[in-house]
Amino acid sequence: MCSDTFVELFGCSSLQTLDVSEVHNPFVANAIDSVAQVLLIEGSLPTLSYLKIWHWKTDNFDTINSMSSLRKLEIQTPAEDLSMIIWQHRYLKELTLNTLFLKTFPLLAELSLLTDLRLENNKISDLRPINQLINLETLVIQRCISFDFSPLQSLFRLNYLQIDEAPNLTDVEFLTKLTQLSLLILCETTVQNITPLSSCTNLCSLLISKCPISDISALVTLKNLKSIRLTKTNVSDLSPIGDLSLLEELNVSYSMISNLNPIATCTRLKTLEARNCRLTNEGVSELVHLTDLEEIIVDNNSTLSDLSFLRCNTTLTTLGISETAVEDVTILARISTLRVFYCSRYVKTLEPLRGIPLKRLTCRKHLLIVDYEKHWKNCFWTFQW
Repeated sequence: MCSDTFVELFGCSSLQTLDVSEVHNPFVANAIDSVAQVLLIEGSLPTLSYLKIWHWKTDNFDTINSMSSLRKLEIQTPAEDLSMIIWQHRYLKELTLNTLFLKTFPLLAELSLLTDLRLENNKISDLRPINQLINLETLVIQRCISFDFSPLQSLFRLNYLQIDEAPNLTDVEFLTKLTQLSLLILCETTVQNITPLSSCTNLCSLLISKCPISDISALVTLKNLKSIRLTKTNVSDLSPIGDLSLLEELNVSYSMISNLNPIATCTRLKTLEARNCRLTNEGVSELVHLTDLEEIIVDNNSTLSDLSFLRCNTTLTTLGISETAVEDVTILARISTLRVFYCSRYVKTLEPLRGIPLKRLTCRKHLLIVDYEKHWKNCFWTFQW
């Protein structure tokens, strides 16, 4: 922690990392300006390789431009033109720009060594300057108003791509060229057709949320997937992912799913979340084959009442069944590994769980009689109304 004048930096000639993202001073702008005064001293921070400054108030970027040793820069600024920063730091490898008023980024192609680029809170409508950054391995684009994402198709080295809050993104054809992707995140877009994903056979993690997709047949070819999150979508059929033998994590919360049986063949599955879906007893019956499940969250499925699909499980640590129709938890008595339990309000007694050392429990208050409180003395309780 530096004082509000940051005089401590005068003696830090070997400093490699500087983070002033939070200045605990009522005069934030003045405090940031004092940083600028220190950094302007020629050679004062000759070894600084990572600089993170949030809430940069001044329009004078000479302070940053004089730091030739920078390789990683994160900056939040209201500035509209960052050309000089780009021009002076052509050896940057990682760059994060949180710039509410940034509309264009001329000279971006000069950053040919960039491997990590994150564009946040901007008004960029033209992504063409990105297509020359062929060494990029990580790209994050948040709150972008561009209609054309095709320039991304030249970034063949990308293994991490995240696009958030891009309402004008409707077509992901550019993904057919990004065959090295291992992680893809698409959130709050208007994409409906994800067929191009079938080319991304190296994908290990996929997150699609708040997108109007319904057909996931493209995932059939993605045999390396270990984690899939399809939340707040129109997906109703999980058959295409039934043969993904490496799958360990699946989250389909807030979707149209009523039947989870197609994933009963994904025997490596450890985590399953299906909150606020349309699950039925018949639609979970085949999950009895998933004997290695460690976490199951099926809250807010009002017609689900039968937990017999857990009868062969001996590894479960977390179970969420709040706002379901489950009344009987006898089936859980043999799952000694259970530690976290979010109970249905219709459960009549917790007696079957007496021998299980729960660490966290949410239930109706009347279920916790004095005897239970003594047995679960180390348990954190919260009560349902």
